[in-house]
Parts: sequence; structure tokens; C-alpha cells
Amino acid sequence: MLQLNESQLKQILNKSGYAVHSSISLAKSCKNSSKKSASQGKRISRKKKNAVVTIAPDLNRHAMALSKLKLNPELETGTDINGNKVSRANYEHWAQVRLFDYLYENHHEYYLDFAAVPNGGLRTLTGAKELLDEGVRNGFPDIVGDLPKSVYIGLRIELKHGNNKPSPDQIAQLKRKRSRGYFCALCYSFDEAREVVDEYLALQDAQVMTWCKNERLWRA
Repeated sequence: MLQLNESQLKQILNKSGYAVHSSISLAKSCKNSSKKSASQGKRISRKKKNAVVTIAPDLNRHAMALSKLKLNPELETGTDINGNKVSRANYEHWAQVRLFDYLYENHHEYYLDFAAVPNGGLRTLTGAKELLDEGVRNGFPDIVGDLPKSVYIGLRIELKHGNNKPSPDQIAQLKRKRSRGYFCALCYSFDEAREVVDEYLALQDAQVMTWCKNERLWRA
């Protein structure tokens, strides 16, 4: 179980669309959140003396984020309801959020075998250098699934949106991972990534993946 003090809890849950009061009661600001998330919120408790909070480790933070997105669609599109640009569009980010929410809800037994690689996003020059010093690789696929299925040793997914093409580094990484025994896919939406995950997790012995969309963009 994860142990957090009251201040840390407030920071985490406020960012996820909750209003947290000193009594550690949770008032959801999102009307359309799932019953499951609400029931999990009730499992948060407080020790009287030290105000230590225990959070259930299976809390679906992806569903919480998507509930917030329903109230603020401009977080994904970058434009408000009047068509005014208010921020940078973030389609790839929300495709990943939807995919991990889908994994949590529909393939929970494999949920912890998947992770996102934080290669994208705007960074300062210093921050970018620090990440490279730590071993971050240019072009490394966005999503990793570290579990063998059939003839493959794992799954790698690169997510794109619209007319964006994979960079030379991304193409090189996809080819390298495919040659090492991973199944690699270039996906342009949550739906495509979901198709890949569903087929991969359903593989039986000696079966091979049939999903081959967008391969002309990186396997040529």
C-alpha cells in the first residue's frame, strides 16, 4: 500500500479532478465519473495523529483523468467550444490515457506488464540533456508490453496522430525491436492500439500477429 501524508494526497487528487478538504473527504468535481472510481475513493482513510493516508494500489487514475477530460475537452483538442485556440493539442497523450484505462478495465491481469515511455512532450534543454544522461533513448516506442506471447518476446507500440510520420529514430527503434523478437506496431489512434493489444493478448502457441496497418511507413 502507498503511504502519503495529507499534503501529498491533496496535490495528487486535485490534479485528477477532486476537491480535497482538510478532513480528507473527497468531493468529486466530475459528474460523469464511474461508480468504481467513486467506491475506490471511499477507501481512503486517515490516521488521527499523523494524518497518514492509505490509498488502494488499484486506483484507476486513467479513468479519473478521462472524467476530467469530459468536462475540459480542450485539453485534447487545444480549442474551446467556440473554436478558439487555448492550448497545445494533445491527442497522442489522451490516446495513451484511453489505452491504459482500457487495459485496466479489460485486461487487468496484464495491466502491470504495460508501461508508457516518457519520450514525448516539451522539455527545456537542460531537462532533455538530463534524460539522455539517464539513458532515455531517442525514438524508443511509446508503449511497452513486457510479456511473451506465442512467438514474440514482447510488444512495442508507437503512437502517432493525424499526418505525423515516425522520425528516423523511431523507425530505427521499431525495426530493431522487431528484429529482436518483439511485435511492433505504429498506431494512429486509441482504436488501432486497442486492436493490437487485443490480438496480441489473445495469441495462442505458434500463432502470429495479423495486424499490419501503417507498416509501409516504417518497414519499407
